[in-house]
Amino acid sequence: ARKHIERSLELEPNNPAYLDSLGWLNFREGNFKRSQNQLQEAAGQMPDATIFDHLGDCLRAQNDLAGAALTYNRSLELSPKNESVKKKLAQLNLWMVPTSPVRKALKQFEYGLQKASNLSGAMLFESKNGLERLVSAQAAAHGFFYMRKNGKLEISSAATQTELRVDFLNPLMAPSITLRYKNFPNEQWGVFPPEIKTQLPPETESIMEMLASLLSGKLSEDFDHPDTAIEENQKFYLLRRGERSLRIDKKRSLVTEIQDRSQFIEIDKYQVINGVSLPAKLTFRWPVLGALSKWQSLQVEFSQLSFEKIENKIFDIGKEP
Repeated sequence: ARKHIERSLELEPNNPAYLDSLGWLNFREGNFKRSQNQLQEAAGQMPDATIFDHLGDCLRAQNDLAGAALTYNRSLELSPKNESVKKKLAQLNLWMVPTSPVRKALKQFEYGLQKASNLSGAMLFESKNGLERLVSAQAAAHGFFYMRKNGKLEISSAATQTELRVDFLNPLMAPSITLRYKNFPNEQWGVFPPEIKTQLPPETESIMEMLASLLSGKLSEDFDHPDTAIEENQKFYLLRRGERSLRIDKKRSLVTEIQDRSQFIEIDKYQVINGVSLPAKLTFRWPVLGALSKWQSLQVEFSQLSFEKIENKIFDIGKEP
């Protein structure tokens, strides 16, 4: 076969059908990179459903799932009734690839959060079996939060930079407490007054980090990766990557639960502000250290949300010395 294909290419060096045949032969022999180059050249000269099908197989063999999905999709555009390619694409859509419906839902959710570059509002906290220092047993704690992204222009980074400040205003507590989280280098986590820090549960920092990551879109963005596996039923998508999972409501394209190793965030309610769906009520859950099947929880409810610009002084007040 190789002898005849190579002889054909000597006679017609730029014939895309012959290039496809040679690329497919190299694929069958396991020469994937050489096959990819030849199939891409053939597809560039003559967009053809079969050539794109072959190229998709070659990319998938090299674990380029995103590239394979896009290529199979191109093949289906040229030959919509090809059941074999439909099946291959459906198998790839069980992973986070550009053609999967769940990716569209995830990006829609992230796009809404990206609009909230400044976000502030009131908070109500209720705790169960944890964070007793922050939330009184007699009454729920009230407070305010402020979050902004890319707020420090002097820090150059391609990544989104997020600042989060939470003020507890429970009159039963003395003194009041301010928690801070930044994903900037060298300054991530702080408490004011500083002597309170040792009295807080060790999970407090990770809860602040998860809250900032959720509201900034970073937490869901981490699942936009070909290694993310997808399960689906009638109501939701379940995404899994390593020890983490994320659940998306199919009808609303909204995240309803995130598991980050042993910690959970359940988003119980959303509210629409300026056309953006934002978490209105969520619950953090984490296991009690050394106790089987026992959980601590913290419920947070947001209100009076605003997109107004947050000035630097908001994050400067009450800083640690």
